[in-house]
Amino acid sequence: MTAEWYFPAGPNPPQGLIHFLHGILATAAMYSYTAANLAQETDCIVVAPTIPSNFFAPNALWLGGAPMQQAIANLFVGDEAALTASASAAAGHAVTLPQRVVLVGHSLGGVTDLAVAGGMVENRSSNKLAGVVMLDGVAVGSTQVPTAVAEVPKNLPILLISSPPCWLNRDGLVATQLVAARPGQFDGVELVGGSHIDAMQGGNPLVQLGADVVGGFSEPQNIDAVQTLASGWINDMLDGAHNGIYGSPGQTMQIPTNAGTATAIALPAPLRRRYRRTTC
Repeated sequence: MTAEWYFPAGPNPPQGLIHFLHGILATAAMYSYTAANLAQETDCIVVAPTIPSNFFAPNALWLGGAPMQQAIANLFVGDEAALTASASAAAGHAVTLPQRVVLVGHSLGGVTDLAVAGGMVENRSSNKLAGVVMLDGVAVGSTQVPTAVAEVPKNLPILLISSPPCWLNRDGLVATQLVAARPGQFDGVELVGGSHIDAMQGGNPLVQLGADVVGGFSEPQNIDAVQTLASGWINDMLDGAHNGIYGSPGQTMQIPTNAGTATAIALPAPLRRRYRRTTC
């Protein structure tokens, strides 16, 4: 398993560590722009591993397998020797990792990171955990979202940025299950006109084009809105603040970005689809 590391610029020590997981059939490099921007906007070190998407991997050590999820959770136990060694090798000098962690993931990676949060509770490293952010999370494999949510203490935020229901996010199933598991509170948003690919932004134009063809071309303001929402929530998780963008269930919100104004609806959002069922 390989990992991409992103270090924020600036003189101050990083305030946290973001563990960023890709979606199924993807790699960490396909999110290079997203990960680099999160590192800079949150003043966090970001580690983005590439994990096999092979359902038939030995011992279920694949992105959606319970043993892989627990193995990731175990990286945060104690002095985090394996993570520290990897970060130091990537940086070219000794690195001291922050002890506050936010788990962020796209598609299956989001639900896998949700399961990792439960694993951190089980291995007693959850005192390091500040929260979970899912980017159009999708459940595939062993993880059942209601069970995974129940394993995370209620004081730890689990927030979702969802695209409208479509085949790539299984008709918005994770949004429905998250709201049912944590009713009557802010659980995240649905981006109006959003695409499943909004969070998958990387530096290879051919790979990006292929992802856009499969997942639906993103509107520029929605790409920026994912970054604005996620970075604001992550900063609040680490600071114990409330400066990000939030709303009451069902509330429509305008999100100003450099690419224009995006529109989001605080979950639960009315049933709507983006284009036809074959895109998202």
